[in-house]
Amino acid sequence: MIKNIKDKHVYLFLMSFSIWLSFSLLFIGNWELSAEFTVLGWMYSGAFVLSILFMKNQFSLKMIILFFLLFEIILFSYNEFSGHFSSIVIGHGSDEARYHIPHALNLNSFSERVEYAFSTHIQNGRFTHILLSLYISLIQGFSETLVTGGDIYKISFIFNVLISVVTIITTYKAAMIYYGNISLARRSVWFLALNPIFIGMAGAAKKEPILFFAISLFILFIVKGGWKNAYLLVFSSFIIILDRMYTLPVLIMTYIFYRKISIKKIFLIMVMVLFLIEIAIGFERLIYKYNGHVSGMISIGGSLLPGHNLFYDLIRVVFGPSFTRGFSQDVVGLSLGGSLLTITLYPMMYYKAFFFQKGLSKSILFLFLFVLFLIPFQSTFKILMITILGAFFLEHISFVKYNYNEKLQQLGKPKHKDNATMLIIENINNDATKN
Repeated sequence: MIKNIKDKHVYLFLMSFSIWLSFSLLFIGNWELSAEFTVLGWMYSGAFVLSILFMKNQFSLKMIILFFLLFEIILFSYNEFSGHFSSIVIGHGSDEARYHIPHALNLNSFSERVEYAFSTHIQNGRFTHILLSLYISLIQGFSETLVTGGDIYKISFIFNVLISVVTIITTYKAAMIYYGNISLARRSVWFLALNPIFIGMAGAAKKEPILFFAISLFILFIVKGGWKNAYLLVFSSFIIILDRMYTLPVLIMTYIFYRKISIKKIFLIMVMVLFLIEIAIGFERLIYKYNGHVSGMISIGGSLLPGHNLFYDLIRVVFGPSFTRGFSQDVVGLSLGGSLLTITLYPMMYYKAFFFQKGLSKSILFLFLFVLFLIPFQSTFKILMITILGAFFLEHISFVKYNYNEKLQQLGKPKHKDNATMLIIENINNDATKN
């Protein structure tokens, strides 16, 4: 039993079986969601959670990407065969159709996109809207017919999944530098790539796939360090400021404490970030938008928790949205399945974050405190952040332990990066020899 629970193939079978059986049931039932389908979503998430806690041997990066693409193909097929794509009406329904796509349709030229990037009337999603507008232009270049919401969602799904693959590779590269251990790096990308939250968001025509990509670049900058890699900081920060500005404080605090950088460098970073914020939206409008966002989120109904105080906010942050609002069935049942993930792994991370604060582990604590005191009602932000930041926290919650070089967390000096590179090569060779 102990041996089986550590066997990677057991978890792959359970997760794949739940996906394929779900697809088969939907096909037999004329693509109608059922209670059985929801249960299978929980089965996937349960197997995934157990794999994080107990799976010893890890799949290679190529295999993980293959599994991810396979599951996304199944998800795309469901959306196509069920008529979900064709049912998308621009201006109505989900955030994609009601908010993101309409804004993208208004951007038809290079000058309009540049002007939109530096406008202040839209706070969130500007980079995503520009990217969607490019997808729309691509469709229009091959078709003279009217572009529908389904057309836009299809091409967005394909390109955003490809961007998500780059996110997975970037995260793997960052994990290899950070840990210097191939098993830890593989577990990190397994956690990200096959996470029900990530799978459900990877192809969506909204800002989450782009934010995952930008955050992975920022993390890579954190572990690499050095101003020769500042392009990673600038590019990722630019995307984040345009799409979801309040992501930056958690990442910047992680960088500052992780690198133990000088006051001079902290000042330069803050000046750069403040400059980007000012030209992107302006501080006065930022404060106004934040206050409006808080009022809007509080006014939304459906919460099982009354009021807005520290006690209820603590419950929201630790367990939400699982215990704090009801769920309706969604396209693939991954929200319900993902709630199990939230219930089991994420609160565990918050608890452990108070005791393990080395390296990137600090990011979880910063995230917890930031959400608790500023935006406890913003579940999507919290789930997105902990889904990718949690990939670097797994050694504190998993029952499977690997050895990695503590020197990789001694930061700020070029020689450490050289040592890290040599250690990575050594681990790859050792892993290849064993397998």
